[in-house]
Amino acid sequence: TKFDFVSRYPEKLEPMQLDRIRKNAKEFCHEFYEGDVKSEGTYSKPVMVWGIIYVQGNVRIGGRVAGQGMIVSEGNITITDNITHDNAQAFLSLVALKGAFLLREGLGTVKIESALYAKNSIKGGEQVSILGNLVVENLNRQAGEEGAVIMPKRVFLNYDSNLKSRMGNNVCFNISEVLTTFRDLGI
Repeated sequence: TKFDFVSRYPEKLEPMQLDRIRKNAKEFCHEFYEGDVKSEGTYSKPVMVWGIIYVQGNVRIGGRVAGQGMIVSEGNITITDNITHDNAQAFLSLVALKGAFLLREGLGTVKIESALYAKNSIKGGEQVSILGNLVVENLNRQAGEEGAVIMPKRVFLNYDSNLKSRMGNNVCFNISEVLTTFRDLGI
């Protein structure tokens, strides 16, 4: 760039919240999975996501989603179908700590209602429409300088600043019994 932002501010390259999620999500998660996870919701049976779900493997997700939460994966997150909220109170964040977002092969156009954080670019597909945000550390539109295009040809981001305020009022968290102490004052 004109002002060479990257070399002047190398500490600002990584998305701000990604480091906090990387350090704390595993310790404070509500559900923990050692292997891969597949979650595909339907209209009659949406995927339920409450709190933080930590996956040491890869995640495959698609369809309708209910609840309020975050899925954190150490691997890749494959989008198998449109991801849509079941109702107005639902929200979802997807985090690929060391991987990328992959659009399932054969999935031409996809709609994703989620906040997306990843180490690497979104890959595959023809067109993606995101209602939320897309934050990646390594945004690579193509494989190398002469390589094929790896991102969708069209990427539409619809960010609504009001989403943050509404979601901020619905924060979910867990207090472990191990950390909870109290004292009876005997009054």
